[in-house]
Amino acid sequence: MGGSELQIPPLIRDPARIIGGRFHVVDELGRGGTGVVHRCVDLELGRFAAVKVFSLFEGDGAELDEARRRFVDEARLLASSRHPQIVEIFDSGLTPEGAPYIATELLSGPVLSGRGPMGWRDVVEIGVQVAQALVALHGRGIIHRDIKPANIVAVGPAATGPLFIKVIDLGIAKVLDWARVNPELTTRFRARETRLGEIVGTPGYVAPEAGQGPADPQLDIFGLGVTLYQLCTGVSPGQGPMRPLRELVPKAPALLEELLSAMLSADLAKRPKTALIVLDRLLGVLGAASEAGTPAQEQRIFAQNSS
Repeated sequence: MGGSELQIPPLIRDPARIIGGRFHVVDELGRGGTGVVHRCVDLELGRFAAVKVFSLFEGDGAELDEARRRFVDEARLLASSRHPQIVEIFDSGLTPEGAPYIATELLSGPVLSGRGPMGWRDVVEIGVQVAQALVALHGRGIIHRDIKPANIVAVGPAATGPLFIKVIDLGIAKVLDWARVNPELTTRFRARETRLGEIVGTPGYVAPEAGQGPADPQLDIFGLGVTLYQLCTGVSPGQGPMRPLRELVPKAPALLEELLSAMLSADLAKRPKTALIVLDRLLGVLGAASEAGTPAQEQRIFAQNSS
C-alpha cells in the first residue's frame, strides 16, 4: 500500500538530487501554491516517499512568512496526528538553501475528485474512515478546513472490500490549542486567531458560517457532507437548489439522506456538532442496511446512479 509495490529504480547518488541527506529525487509529481512535490527514494529505508519542498513565491514579507509558517506547521501536525486514515509523515527539515521540506508516504492511489457517482455503501464506508480521521484531528484541537474529494486518496481496491482511504493536506489546518497537539510545544507555539471575515478553504466545500467566528469541528462536518453528497450523486449540492439525495439516488437509505441533510444545514443547531456523532450515525446507516439484507453486490459496486 502507498507505493510499496513499485520497483525502486537504479540510482546514481547525485548530491544535487538528494533532499535532507536521505531522499533521492526521482521525478516531479506536481506543483502547488507553496511547494513542489517530488517522488523520491528514501535511501535509509529503501522505500518511496513524496517530498514536498517549500517554494518561494511572489508576495510581501508578511505573506511569505505566513505561507512558510503554515508549511512548517503542517509537518508538526502530521507528526502529532498519526492515524491509519491520515497520510504518514516520514521526516521534515531544511534543504541546503534553507527551504523547509516535508517527506510523507507516497500514496499510489488516486484522489477521489471526479469519482462520483459511486455506490452509496462505498460512499458511507469512505465517510466512516474520514470521520475517524476527523475524530482524531479534532481530539487534538486541529480543524482540517479543507475536507474535499481532492484531499482524500484511495489507497486500496474496492473489488473485494471497501476502499481504504487516507486524508491528506493539513496545509491550511487551524490549531485551536497547541497544548492538545503536543504538550511539549505549549511554551513555543500559540494558537493564532482567525481574522473576522477571513474565509479559508475551497469554494463549494466551505461552510456558510466560515469567517464569522472561531473555527470549530462543524466546518469539517460541512465539508464532509458536501463530499459524501457529491460522491453519491456526481454533482455538488451547491450547484443550484440542493435536491434531496434520494431524488438522485433512489436506493439510498433514508437514514443517509437525513444525515447528509443535517451535515449540509446552514443552521448550526441542526448540523452534527462533532465528528464522533457523524461517525456513529454513518455506522448506524451501515448497520441498518445489513439488518435489512441489502444485497452485497449492490452494496459494493461503483454504480452509475443505479445505486
